[in-house]
Amino acid sequence: MLRIVKWRFPQNNPYMFQQVIVIGKRLMISSLLSDSWQWSIVGLGLTKAERILFGSKPFEFRGILNIYLGKWIVSYNRDGYKKHMRGVAITADRVLF
Repeated sequence: MLRIVKWRFPQNNPYMFQQVIVIGKRLMISSLLSDSWQWSIVGLGLTKAERILFGSKPFEFRGILNIYLGKWIVSYNRDGYKKHMRGVAITADRVLF
């Protein structure tokens, strides 16, 4: 299943808008909101900050994985995309096929 989800934050006076392509129920692809480029993998305990803040070990998968590839973000959430976007207001959720 392929769908496009639009969200905004905060709900009353939004200043951030985004469109996300959702593949299945757990994989999301979106563009980076800032004008910068990023190269990173977050969610596998590879950084010292992840190990200190979350108590994870190197290469320990905790359910959420974000891969930053230049201007794109590929996110995986074991609990599904709606749990991943619980802090924002979903304005549209269209199924493409």
